[in-house]
Amino acid sequence: MKSDWKQYKISDFLLRKKETIVLDDKKTYKRITIKMHNKGICVRDEVVGSRIGTKNQFTVIAGWLLLSKIDARNGAFGIIPEEADGGIITGNFWAYELDLTKISPDFFFYFSHSAKFLEFCIASSQGATNRRYLQEELFLNKEILLPTLLEQKRIVKKIKEIEERTKSIINAENYIEKAVNAIVPSALSKIFSDTGWKKEKIGDLIDEIKTGTTPPSGEQKYFKEELNWFTPSDFKGQMYLENSYRKISKLAIDDGKVKIYKAGTVLFIGIGATLGKVGILKNEATSNQQITGIRFKENILPEFAYYWFKANYSTIRGLCPATTLPILNQDKIKKLVFSFPDSIAEQQKVIDHLNLIENKKEEIKKERSKQFLITTALMPSVLARAFNGEL
Repeated sequence: MKSDWKQYKISDFLLRKKETIVLDDKKTYKRITIKMHNKGICVRDEVVGSRIGTKNQFTVIAGWLLLSKIDARNGAFGIIPEEADGGIITGNFWAYELDLTKISPDFFFYFSHSAKFLEFCIASSQGATNRRYLQEELFLNKEILLPTLLEQKRIVKKIKEIEERTKSIINAENYIEKAVNAIVPSALSKIFSDTGWKKEKIGDLIDEIKTGTTPPSGEQKYFKEELNWFTPSDFKGQMYLENSYRKISKLAIDDGKVKIYKAGTVLFIGIGATLGKVGILKNEATSNQQITGIRFKENILPEFAYYWFKANYSTIRGLCPATTLPILNQDKIKKLVFSFPDSIAEQQKVIDHLNLIENKKEEIKKERSKQFLITTALMPSVLARAFNGEL
């Protein structure tokens, strides 16, 4: 901490403002809301006075600090933006004007986004667990060291430079994510456009097709942690389906309440918003009625079929009527024209190539996630250093 920083109470540079107003039934007013977790302030709506029950309220001006006495400890505070200028608030919100001879608006803006400011709000809130109100006297008596206005200007400039670099990194990472997400669809489109492949209806290429069922929901004996029972929510984009969120009992199979699929069966979602998604069973399992199990003959590898369905996802969804509940039943699935190389070895080459691309994509996404966490953690660290005089 530098020697020219001086200690102030918050009350030394924040002045409580209570600009009262009695609402006119014929006028329109901007009602302001404060988002929690330091997400800022915005205009909630614009309403004519006759529709507002509480007539005695307060008006605010852009640039003031506004906080919620109820949720300040949850980050419900911020600087009033220009679009909210002249808006109205109730007594549950407190407004403060800055003393510009002691603190600059930009410096205070960043201070209000720091962990230190949030700590002040938490420490100044008292009451029962769910009704802890900010105690104004405690809050205003909190102390902080402030540099000169000239030094504040330098610090703000430094913070903005780091902020801009951080935004550039995040934008670059977002661009990389979009590019990475486009790799697999591009590869699928290119590979499965091969006109030299054999073409046959799926119905002529399968040993078995059947649609799942749901045991009676009131019969708890059928719902035990014994066997996987897949539903659409279990399809997360993975190739292999190994573990379902919900399970059923073996009794449900014995009593004919569900249908069993063999390992290697391709599960296809044929009903609902996620129609067209697929996965391959690692082990025997069951499913609900939104899912159809397709077991191909030996001349079609399940993994090849998985990628074929992914490549034709948009086309398949386009076959379903635009209704509230799209459906592709067994008959329609069997009529789909399936293209494939006749050689199992060639199918395996396609699988290996696409697996390599998928694995590389996942590696890049994991690295991007790690970099994103590092980048987003940078600004809180920068602000902490700034208000400790270390920037």
